[in-house]
Amino acid sequence: MKGTTAILGLLAVSLPHVAHATCPSGAIPQALKARLDAQALPLVTGLLVDNLPTQMDMPLGSYVLAECPDGFDDNILTIKSGTIDMLFSDLTVTLVNGALEVDGILDATANGDMAFQLCAMPDTECPGKLTTTNIKIHGRMEPTVAACVTAMPLTVVEITVDPYATTMQLNGCGLYDEITQGVYDWYRDTVVEMLVTQVEAALRDELPLFLADTIDGLLADGFEMYGLRFAALPDGISIDKNAIEVSFTANVTPAAGQAACVPAEASLPEENASVRAPTPPADGLLTMTMSQPFVQRGVRAAWLSGWLCFNTVDYSLDLGEYLDPIAPGAMLRAALAVTEPPTVNLGQSGDAYVQVSSEALSVEVNIEVPGAAAPAQMLALASAELAGEVRLDQALQALTLEILDVTSPGLSLQASEDANLVFSEGTLRGIMDKLLMPAFAANIGPLPLTSGLFVTAPVAVRLDHMAVFPSHVQASIDMCAIDHTDRVSPSTLISRLPPSPARASSTFMVASTDDRTPNDFMRHRVLVDGQLVQAFASGDVIALDNLSGGDHQVRVIAIDLNDNEDPTPVELTVHVDAVLPVVTVLEAPYGVSRAATTTLKVAAVDDETPASQLQLWFTAGVWHDDGSPDGSVIAGSVGDVAADGSIELTSLPENKIVRVTVFAMDAAGNVGSSSASFGVDHDATFNCQAVSGGQLSGLVVLLGLLRLRRGHRR
Repeated sequence: MKGTTAILGLLAVSLPHVAHATCPSGAIPQALKARLDAQALPLVTGLLVDNLPTQMDMPLGSYVLAECPDGFDDNILTIKSGTIDMLFSDLTVTLVNGALEVDGILDATANGDMAFQLCAMPDTECPGKLTTTNIKIHGRMEPTVAACVTAMPLTVVEITVDPYATTMQLNGCGLYDEITQGVYDWYRDTVVEMLVTQVEAALRDELPLFLADTIDGLLADGFEMYGLRFAALPDGISIDKNAIEVSFTANVTPAAGQAACVPAEASLPEENASVRAPTPPADGLLTMTMSQPFVQRGVRAAWLSGWLCFNTVDYSLDLGEYLDPIAPGAMLRAALAVTEPPTVNLGQSGDAYVQVSSEALSVEVNIEVPGAAAPAQMLALASAELAGEVRLDQALQALTLEILDVTSPGLSLQASEDANLVFSEGTLRGIMDKLLMPAFAANIGPLPLTSGLFVTAPVAVRLDHMAVFPSHVQASIDMCAIDHTDRVSPSTLISRLPPSPARASSTFMVASTDDRTPNDFMRHRVLVDGQLVQAFASGDVIALDNLSGGDHQVRVIAIDLNDNEDPTPVELTVHVDAVLPVVTVLEAPYGVSRAATTTLKVAAVDDETPASQLQLWFTAGVWHDDGSPDGSVIAGSVGDVAADGSIELTSLPENKIVRVTVFAMDAAGNVGSSSASFGVDHDATFNCQAVSGGQLSGLVVLLGLLRLRRGHRR
């Protein structure tokens, strides 16, 4: 090693890192694409740093430093023990067109026990400390992907050492200068060269692994959750100075096979492989796109595993109470199943919603009535429309589809001949829309759309924003490195208290802080009356659901990304008013109104809010016997109730059934309601056929169904 700079390694090797064997059969090519912005690379360089060597043993043994004249023993250095500590600093990963480059600085310190045999001098032993600083490291890699086989050739490794950046300290050896120079030369020629060789070998191994882990960490292959198994293998990679872009061949299949509620002959249809995920835009640290065929494959795999099967018995639901007004003591049980593969319709440009549709929703309804000889059994065949929103589950670190609403637009009915209750198709529509579909939507679980993101890396993710286009779903994701050395606890802060009184379901806001974790990535543990209700609540709005009336003690504990918890959590007392206001219709037309104008009288009371402070309003509409929403009677039919509780309706429609619903809201936000319905006959000759047939009988049943819906909380 002569001169001021020495290049110890200049390699031109093709070192294939085979991450995957081949593209899996049945998978969708370019189903997902991910763009990792160059600004995100510092978050994952820890993967590389963690795998580079930090220490090695000193080379033990004896080394001749200089030959002595005849009759004298040579100068010999013997290393008896010692270690070399290595510290990498300023490690940076840079993107250039088609390649990834790594640069860094290595400082090394050797501490050892040395024994010296010196010419014409007594032997001696002493500790020694030798340091080398500013060793410059440079690596370059040009990855390629073909048929899901990733090759990562390391084309250049340079390690440059400045010989004048080496220092030595020997304590208590009493050595001459020339001996010191000999030790210095030995250290520089032997130890530093050995050090460089090991670092060079580590870079050849770890640099491809670093990029492979970064790519594989984007989407974990073979990841299983919620009964689904995800496969995601890179099928293309491109690098420019701004980002790494990776496309994935991907598939989703049921992890445990086909569910019993799905027809035995069912299978996963082939998807349109020609529709590819588009190139993600430059929009945040990590941007992902998923093609419509891949989203549909995930939904269909979930369907095959039983995701779209619902049985009220399995969920311990008894919906018979909603039939009490027309059949006291009745028990209603139902089983719903989608029997054919659903289709996925993505929203219009910029819309964040996904629609899942099926023309084959089978509904089996069984209604048992006390005293009846046989239960009423009905089989309904309907279509199903599920509306959902794409979100990111921070606990799973995966994109999921959350179902918000389920409707059944098409319906055909088959009822048992010996049924003791005869339900019209309009009545069953009311049962479907107001009972079964809301219960189905409330109990259907979230559907993972991707495997976990960076689940193998010390990186947390958070959804920044989402957009759904007709051909694909696009997600912009924020990232934050997890510092596993962080031991500082966060501070819990409540920025907005729950209202008082609060409803059975209410919210409050948090603004907790930490020295390493950004506010957006803070999590909170929530306990109510000592019982855990949320282990890792994310976001700044925390929901309290289904609380009973009275006072509750709520404890909120802030948690940072390294799972440090606030030792001084915040304690809240939340007073809940769980009782809805009671609305009574005191005066209303009985049967049929003979005038186009009529007046109703109502009153409302509440257990906590004075009657004078209740907010009252009403709606008036034409009732439809097909189960569709009431039609507006007159413009401005939604308005406040007069102070004396009177409601005046004008321009009532001829030969129609009008329903007036009065609402009252208390201080907690609970809403109670009551309805009154009547026919309208201006000309004193009522169209009896419109009332005495299915319309009026359907009205009785529908009013019964709506009676208990007064308890619906808004």
